[in-house]
Amino acid sequence: RQFYKELSIGTAKPTSDEMQGIPHHFINSHSILKEYNAGKYEIDAVEKINSLFKTHDKVILTGGSGLYLNAVLFGIDEMPSVPTKIKEQVASDYKNRGLAFLQNEVEKLDPQFYSKVDDQNHTRLIRALEVMRASGKTFSSFRKNTQQTRPWDTRIYVLNRDRKELH
Repeated sequence: RQFYKELSIGTAKPTSDEMQGIPHHFINSHSILKEYNAGKYEIDAVEKINSLFKTHDKVILTGGSGLYLNAVLFGIDEMPSVPTKIKEQVASDYKNRGLAFLQNEVEKLDPQFYSKVDDQNHTRLIRALEVMRASGKTFSSFRKNTQQTRPWDTRIYVLNRDRKELH
């Protein structure tokens, strides 16, 4: 969410002082009024990283959700576009009928995906239902999990802090 210009609260965007003159990319770079997703981010971020490696020996990719980090590091499955009308209908169904409705619909339409998804994650259930309604196919049929190879060496570092200390 840090790339959205209009979102500042709850995004933990670094301040100018925190960046200490070090160039950062994809902060305040996009408008929330235009659709931007992990697939588009993968393309943009890989392009930016490739260009940075032309003039830098090391590039640091930090932060973000697991979905967005994995998209850059390993690639993301290509999904069909979903018309706004279908997105609005699924959102309305969720608002009016709740999580149980999403769970039942996704389980009925794609039991294979449902058996693997966190069934409490309404965002993932909504996305699966949108894609299935738009395509007429199961969500799992689009999930190939084919890892992309990147032209750079990757090292992953995970910093863990005590939750109480973080809060």
